[in-house]
Amino acid sequence: MFNFAPAPSPGPEPSDAEKEAKLNKLRHRRLATTLGLFLLLLSFVLVLWLLLLPSKPTFTLQDATVFAFNLSSANALTTTAQVTLSARNSNGRIGIFYDTLEFFAVYRGQQITAPAQLPPAYQGRKESAVWSPFLYGDAVGLAPEIGVALGQDLVAGTPTVNVIVRSKIRWKVGTFVSGGYHLYVNCPAIMNSGGRRSGIGGGEAAITYQFFLDCRVTLAARNSNQRIGIYYDRVDVYAAYHGQQITLPTLLPPTYQGNKDSAVWSPFLYGDAVPVAPELGVALGQDQIAGTLMVNIRVRGRIRWKVGTFVSGGYHLYVNCPAFINSGGRSVGIGGVGEVAVKYQLIMGCHVDV
Repeated sequence: MFNFAPAPSPGPEPSDAEKEAKLNKLRHRRLATTLGLFLLLLSFVLVLWLLLLPSKPTFTLQDATVFAFNLSSANALTTTAQVTLSARNSNGRIGIFYDTLEFFAVYRGQQITAPAQLPPAYQGRKESAVWSPFLYGDAVGLAPEIGVALGQDLVAGTPTVNVIVRSKIRWKVGTFVSGGYHLYVNCPAIMNSGGRRSGIGGGEAAITYQFFLDCRVTLAARNSNQRIGIYYDRVDVYAAYHGQQITLPTLLPPTYQGNKDSAVWSPFLYGDAVPVAPELGVALGQDQIAGTLMVNIRVRGRIRWKVGTFVSGGYHLYVNCPAFINSGGRSVGIGGVGEVAVKYQLIMGCHVDV
């Protein structure tokens, strides 16, 4: 005999309010999870930032050579000067990209020269850079009260002009590059006018140090990766002495380097009458007399990695190769007009930063 028990009847369907409550609870859990992950990531970034804590670059006005600083009776100021500023990156783990660089002079809040634009630069960890731009201002009209104040300062003999540096910089930590930050530098320069109200200069001589360098370098690069190729999208090569760029950058053609491949470049580098800071001019003379001159050959570029058909985004490449040159103890330098170029057979390892 079989007994059939009735199947248990399903419970009542949850009401719309109960369904909505369950959905709200699920949404709250997801929101709490997302918020927790975001706060965790934010805390990690904050701790990393505090550990690294980038320091601002330190600028020093090393020299100001004034060729003309003349005030006319119509309150028009004509300025011709060359300033030398050095910047040091004191960070031990952070590099600095200077995307834009502008230099100009200001007197009592009024700009008196046109901005001098310099090319973008990269400053590695614990490195220094030196810039020596010329500043020009042709008959710049001054406000009446500023013209009177300048005349008084010239008679007193010590007019103060502010050299301003304006730049947009980015921080580089490993392969991470930050967004842009505005940099504003103000360097006061106190000049000696000798008590002449008309100004400074006017046909007088000024001593400057200039660097002449024409050379050809050969660089070899090896891709040691077994499954990864490298695209060199843009590569610039230039020479630097004591942190100051002394040749124009030579642009190399785009190149692809397969796995385990090597590439060789032999660019010419040219630097014609490049102004250098006075202390660098003294150091250069000492190095030449000592017989050994160290010039840094630098490579600055943008690369991409290729794995199979996948190609990564762009990475910044920075290479520094020391080159030791024998000057033979001549303080006047190496080579000369009509002389045969001297070839120095050097094999030096380079420091690479990506």
